[in-house]
Amino acid sequence: MSGIPHATVSAAIPAATTAVGHKSGTPTLRKYATTTPYTTMHEERFQRLEVMASEITGNIVGPIPIESFLDYLPRPSNENLPGIKDSVKKFKKVDKARNELHMYPTLMEALTPLCPELEFVDVHNHPAADFDGKEVKPDIGVYSTHCGRSGIMDIKKTEMLFEVKYSREDDPFEDNRSRVFFHRETDAAIHTLGQITTYATAHQAAQFRSHAFSALLFRTYARLLRWDRSGVTVTGRIPYSSSKFSEFLWRYNCTTALQRGWDTSVDTNPCLPEDYRLDICVKLGLRPNTQLARMSLGPGKGNYIIGNPTYIGTASPTGRSTRTFKAWCEATNTPVFLKDTWRIYSPSYTPEHETYAKLEQANVPNIATCMEAGDILDHITRTPENVEKDWVKSQPNAIRTFRHYRLVLREIGRDLLSFDSTKELATAMRDAVAAHRHAFYDAKILHRDISAGNILITSSGRGLLIDWDLSKSTDAEASVPALAERTGTWHFMAARLLHASQDGTIPKQDRVDDLESFFHVIAWVALRATAHSLPLDELPDFLFRTFDHWYIDNEGVSRGGRGKENVLLNSFSQVSFGNEPLSHLMDTMARSLAVRYAKPITRQDMDEYNAYMALPDDELRNASLKHHSVTLRQAKLANLEREDWLQGVFDESLLLEGWDVNGRPVPHEILKYSLPSARKRKRQGENEMFPTQKKKFALEEGGAT
Repeated sequence: MSGIPHATVSAAIPAATTAVGHKSGTPTLRKYATTTPYTTMHEERFQRLEVMASEITGNIVGPIPIESFLDYLPRPSNENLPGIKDSVKKFKKVDKARNELHMYPTLMEALTPLCPELEFVDVHNHPAADFDGKEVKPDIGVYSTHCGRSGIMDIKKTEMLFEVKYSREDDPFEDNRSRVFFHRETDAAIHTLGQITTYATAHQAAQFRSHAFSALLFRTYARLLRWDRSGVTVTGRIPYSSSKFSEFLWRYNCTTALQRGWDTSVDTNPCLPEDYRLDICVKLGLRPNTQLARMSLGPGKGNYIIGNPTYIGTASPTGRSTRTFKAWCEATNTPVFLKDTWRIYSPSYTPEHETYAKLEQANVPNIATCMEAGDILDHITRTPENVEKDWVKSQPNAIRTFRHYRLVLREIGRDLLSFDSTKELATAMRDAVAAHRHAFYDAKILHRDISAGNILITSSGRGLLIDWDLSKSTDAEASVPALAERTGTWHFMAARLLHASQDGTIPKQDRVDDLESFFHVIAWVALRATAHSLPLDELPDFLFRTFDHWYIDNEGVSRGGRGKENVLLNSFSQVSFGNEPLSHLMDTMARSLAVRYAKPITRQDMDEYNAYMALPDDELRNASLKHHSVTLRQAKLANLEREDWLQGVFDESLLLEGWDVNGRPVPHEILKYSLPSARKRKRQGENEMFPTQKKKFALEEGGAT
């Protein structure tokens, strides 16, 4: 696409490389951030901590020597380490504390003299809202003395969050080199790992950050942690009798906001004339008292005024951490869509703006217009740097590198659940199918992440297919070999990609997998928001069994998909839909897609088929073959291979009468259940309801993934 700037990568940034080692997941599989918008269940607190502990396990690098960890922050050239002897004496008192509560004041007394620019506050009784509307309760909050915090716990202003534990049994890590794994798997250790992971995730979700530091404090030692979108790097035990823990805090006290992990390309308190600020709020559809921020794409590129995110995908400790905004372009004085994300930094993945350029060059319909894009500052995850160091204990996963990236699109639209009628829903879906078809055949690009969040509805009721960041070129000459992985959003991925394979390999994702994803999207939306016969009290369980269900196999790989397979094979035998054309559309899709999971043709069937084929009478032969199982199977397989099959199914269905009968949206309130435990037994397999969330916007000129 002409006019789209290429992402600028600093010379200090290493070339993108493919992660090495076994990869047991995908960029967007069973992660809290990608399941939260679509899942039908809520976890209780301990279950949730188990989920978070499970997510970070495999992305933990340690125990890094404290001397190496100190290199994350520069040593001040003109400052001497203050009060080290006094702090060491005060740290000794921590061991004498009667319980955890008595540790807080002693720790803060020891910490404060080291950091005149920082403030240590006991926040354990002052919970903060997290990324999921729940509460997090760290023990000590660290603030800049100049931050202007509002209240004792202000997670938007915190520099670091510390967790305090009285017993060493709560330590989630073990330095002993004789152990295979760095992380421990006792209940207490898993609980602590879930806590600190939840706090770090909430911390980064509440702010604009490239990384964050935290600490885990015990009576006689501490651990320091550095979190980024790739994972967490953890030190070994640092005795308080050593000066190294104090030196880290002193360095942190003296360093810049950028080195502390703040994203300095975002001004969270811009100086805007009041009439200008109110005008932007009106044009972006924001409340007059919305706190605005200014976000930059870098030198020579635009500045954008943003309000609250329209979509938040920051509920996992690792991954792309996508946030989208309805933004005000200060250069053109128009509303636009802005996507802030961490793209996968690998030769296997093309930056999204380059994909948009190829799509436009091939005249692919029903896609957004990319205005500009770019990598942000020198923000690149550093956790993978240490994966192969000799001090690292064995890791079950390869750890992926991510690069901070922003993309601006001209169009703005509504999410798929915001349809005004079932015909509008089908029309938007049909347009997305057409975009997918032309992208594959004309631009040689496979989308690979068809989901309810990636299809938008414009003000004219048409559809747009967005979020091409996981797409893959199918051009053999231009294509870099793909990583052996699954990509997509769990709830909508083709069932076969989630099944356990006989040889343990991951199936290569293909065009028909994406076509199947379109079925799962429209089925999910129809169950969530149209008239149907399934009782409300049965709907959560049906949604969970169909779209959410998962387990972890003996290799630590997330598996599932049987519920989707059953729906395709039985074509919603348990449910009848109130809108006949919509029901016809889904049935037609399911009949052909189900052939992927049908039982193999028997020898008896083939013998019978061949006998019919040998009949000399044409009329008798054709009549005998017309409804034969082999004939029907071949027809369905042929449908899946036809370029225009799925678009044709939508076009035919849209011509049917009856779209106005039970065609209005019927949002179903989903009851709360608990997810099964995500916990994995050592070296073995495993032994929300749609939450209140702002609509995901992206796309449509003059208005608001």
